[in-house]
Amino acid sequence: MSSHRLWVLGAPDSEMSQIRQILRETGERFAFAQSGSHRVYQSNAYQADSITGDTLCAGDTVILVECAFASPLPAFSTVVIDHHQPGSPGYGLPARQFLPASSIGQVLAMLARIGETREACPLSQLDWPHYQGDVPRLGRGDFYYHTETYGWQHAPPDEPARWWLGTWPWRSPCSAGITRTSIPVEIVIAAAADHCPDIRLATVMPDL
Repeated sequence: MSSHRLWVLGAPDSEMSQIRQILRETGERFAFAQSGSHRVYQSNAYQADSITGDTLCAGDTVILVECAFASPLPAFSTVVIDHHQPGSPGYGLPARQFLPASSIGQVLAMLARIGETREACPLSQLDWPHYQGDVPRLGRGDFYYHTETYGWQHAPPDEPARWWLGTWPWRSPCSAGITRTSIPVEIVIAAAADHCPDIRLATVMPDL
C-alpha cells in the first residue's frame, strides 16, 4: 500500500513483533536495522550501519522505529518513532499516556494520519472494530481512553472501557465526525509493558 515510506525497525522484542505484524497487515514496506551482518539488539540499535528486508528507494521517507544510523542519511527525509531516547516523541510522557507515548501507539497514529479516506487509510486493512459517529474529542491520529458512553452516534451498546484512535474522517448530510478504531487489548498490554514496565496495568487502566 505504501510507495514512498520505508519503516526501519530496531531491536526485536514483543512490541516490535506486533509493530512488524501491523505493518505487514497494512501493506507497508519495512526493513530491519543491522549492525555488521546481524540485526541490531538493544545496546547497538542506535548505531546501525545497514538494513535487511525491503530496500530504500529514491524519494522514500525513512521512519526509524527505536533505532538510528551511525551515519546520517542525507539523501532521505527521516521520521523518528521512539520513547526511550531523550528528545524522542514519547520520551518522558507519564504512565497514563502510555499508549500514545509508546512506539506502537506512535506507529498506529502515523498510519491513521496517512489516509484521508477509509479506502486510503492503512488501518482499514486491519480486522479491528471500526465505528462511525460524532466523536468531538477525537481528531485523526488522536488517542482517547474512556470509561463511559458519551452519546456518540452509532456507538455499540454498553461500551466497555477501552482505548480509541481517531482514524479516517466521516461525513454525513447532517453531521460531521470521525471514524474511531478500538485498539485491541493485546496491543494495549504490549504498549504498557514497554512504556511503564514497573507499573501494574490496573494502575493506568483501572477499568480494563
